[in-house]
Amino acid sequence: MQIELNQQTYRVEGELPDAIIDKWQQIWADNSKKRAYKADFDRYNPIEDYAEVNVEYLK
Repeated sequence: MQIELNQQTYRVEGELPDAIIDKWQQIWADNSKKRAYKADFDRYNPIEDYAEVNVEYLK
């Protein structure tokens, strides 16, 4: 069985790590999309001072 996924990237700016924690709390509280729990991750860009939260949802 193949699972179709839809990846969404959220750009996070602000004081780290607090901004990342706040974004994850928003994602966890949002029940409108069914999460896949396959490969969610954070990516940090220290040069441009922002981070991204990548979350996979089921289609």
